[in-house]
Amino acid sequence: MKAELEATDLKVLAAAVNEGLADQIAELKAEIAELKVLLHKALNTGGAQPTEKVVLSRKEMLALTGLKSTTQWRMEDAGDFPARFETSPRRVGWRRSEVMAWIANRPAA
Repeated sequence: MKAELEATDLKVLAAAVNEGLADQIAELKAEIAELKVLLHKALNTGGAQPTEKVVLSRKEMLALTGLKSTTQWRMEDAGDFPARFETSPRRVGWRRSEVMAWIANRPAA
């Protein structure tokens, strides 16, 4: 079975392919621009590598552990989760290293 396409069909198909490629090319150009900015910053700071955050906010800690807020509170109260500490008079945080160690040593569910 042979399918025959007319010239207008081919033009429509080519336009659709070009449009899809144009979107992908635009995304790649944006990513390249971001990478150039990061490279420029790295070169101007003596090539220093970005460092991992040492202190986690409540939101970051919950996202990293997958725990719900109430569960985390209960576990911390029972001594089964790393203790928080004050980062300022109205904020608390968790040491990333302690949370990561807790995750690594956590019993499988």
